[in-house]
Amino acid sequence: MTDATVTFKRAMRTFGKAWKVKEPPGFDPNSAGLGDSARVFLRRLSEAKAPVPPPTFGERLVAHALKDVGVVEHPAGSNSGPRIDAALRFAGIPLSWPADRRSWCAAMVSLWLHEIGYDYPWPSGKASVASWEAMAAGHGFYVPSSQAKAGDLVTFQFDSDPEGDHIGVVRGRPSGGMLPTVEGNTSRDDRGSQSNGGGVFARLRPLAVVHHVIRLR
Repeated sequence: MTDATVTFKRAMRTFGKAWKVKEPPGFDPNSAGLGDSARVFLRRLSEAKAPVPPPTFGERLVAHALKDVGVVEHPAGSNSGPRIDAALRFAGIPLSWPADRRSWCAAMVSLWLHEIGYDYPWPSGKASVASWEAMAAGHGFYVPSSQAKAGDLVTFQFDSDPEGDHIGVVRGRPSGGMLPTVEGNTSRDDRGSQSNGGGVFARLRPLAVVHHVIRLR
């Protein structure tokens, strides 16, 4: 049976390596008893700060998307503007197309993903909510809306047809029947168009209007 102090000192070594804390000379995790070197090492560990884990993919996506909150169309109603045009270009939508063919919610989500290093799988149409849903269904990427978490994509159904109308990024877990999101081409609140509203805004959406939650793997 392993001596308790040996088990403890082996754990100290494990934490020391993880936290990049230097072992003092003479520290032997396999010897019985603590000893002076183990006490020095223990003090170093107690004074050290645990390493902060790098942000997850989902956390990076949310943080990046939130940088665009407040971006709006110029001029209003044009489905255009410097940042919006960049999203449309990335999604392969010609800027020469009429404004009513340049809906950009999915294009902006695609640009956010691209800018944080996402590269596969992509939908057949980066600016199409229907294409995002088809890709997700084909790869088994749907999760229940009750399990949504930061960094998931979310599509919405605002009318009675079978396809999603709009797409955004989930900011956090649902609470009280509401889902926090960040979305492009929506309105600041419920008074404007929800799927062609002209700006990037952080929103709280009722789970009742969620069509699908997509978790990219």
